[in-house]
Amino acid sequence: PWFKIVNEVKLEKLNFNSQYLKEYMEINEFKKIVMLFIASRLGDNEIKDLKEIFKAFDKNNDGQIEYNEFEQGLLQSGDFKEDEIKSYFNAIDTDKNGKIDYTEFLAATLEKKTFLKEERLFEAFSALDKDHNGKISKDELMSVLKLEPTDDQYVSELIKQADQNNDGAIDYKEFLEFMGLKK
Repeated sequence: PWFKIVNEVKLEKLNFNSQYLKEYMEINEFKKIVMLFIASRLGDNEIKDLKEIFKAFDKNNDGQIEYNEFEQGLLQSGDFKEDEIKSYFNAIDTDKNGKIDYTEFLAATLEKKTFLKEERLFEAFSALDKDHNGKISKDELMSVLKLEPTDDQYVSELIKQADQNNDGAIDYKEFLEFMGLKK
């Protein structure tokens, strides 16, 4: 009780690859949705030091990264300019609650080799293909994302991003190619 041991993890001492954040900025919304799904199912052995990196950002240990924590961490890493940090934060905060939760952080910092495995992509595709007919329809995507009918146009745009044959749905081959895994 005479002293308090503070175990603060320093971001610069961890293997933080800012390039993954920069790549995540460039991907579209549908791919982010798939990556969030995959990130939510990763085991500790697959995320290695990402848990420690998350803790380094999360200074107040509340399980979420607030903007000021994110900004401080990125400025500390030296790879980001102050004026671009807000766009990175907004791109990662997919649920738009003003904080980055653990799964959002994992999705944004995953190495491609972690999520570009066919078994991971098959699991994600199967979860989105609710009726198991081999295609992800607009209705299925709206249902999985818990969207309202007013979001119809938004979901149509998500489908178009991967729908190569313009049939209004995403089949497995289109899905794999869209995610970057050539079949």
